Amino acid sequence: MRSDILIREALEKCEVLKKASLWPNESRMRPRAWLDNFDDEDKSTAAYLLSKFTFYNNDLTERLLKASYQSIGDGLPKKPSSSGGNLIDALESAILVPISGEKPNPTDSGYLFCRKARQILRIPEERIKNLDESVEHAAKGDTVILLDDFIGSGDQFLESWKRTYNGHSLKSLIEKNYFEAIYITLVSTDYGLNEIKKMLPKYLYAVHIFYIKNLLLVIFWTKMTQQVKKSKTY
Repeated sequence: MRSDILIREALEKCEVLKKASLWPNESRMRPRAWLDNFDDEDKSTAAYLLSKFTFYNNDLTERLLKASYQSIGDGLPKKPSSSGGNLIDALESAILVPISGEKPNPTDSGYLFCRKARQILRIPEERIKNLDESVEHAAKGDTVILLDDFIGSGDQFLESWKRTYNGHSLKSLIEKNYFEAIYITLVSTDYGLNEIKKMLPKYLYAVHIFYIKNLLLVIFWTKMTQQVKKSKTY
């Protein structure tokens, strides 16, 4: 597709999303100004990225949070004799834990979503704990629900999973079958999800999955096409 057509269609899509109130107004989200930051040779790639950009407003985010939490029950076996029934019973005493960054900070998004969970899902505040408290909870054999908004590479989760408190980590405890862990997230890349499944294969729920290989292939093809056009002699 010609570069000018790709750019025009990407911007037209942005305008439609604004008019539908799915995106905020121009003062808060300025796609045209963002594209102007790029050189002409890179604008087609930037326009493609813009066309794939997904924005979740507050209402959609809250809906995703509800769906991710409800998916715990949806994904469990429903037979009375199944182990899923035991886990559902264990949810009554389960705690909700935010995933923190490599250096835990109160501004990490996981804390924001735990506050949303308290308000939207009506989870009692005393059941929302920090990561260090979750290790103590897990050591007693109780269920831990880990909550995150987005999985990219999966590194942030893996850092939290392996972080040690008083000689224990969630990773070391689950390897000894001390407790059950559930990880729910709103949005994930397929790569990050697969990396986490290596550590936590049993109860892992993501509402919306992005397949990054498709995106990377198109970006690579776009850049290669630009290079071929440059090398042609007319």
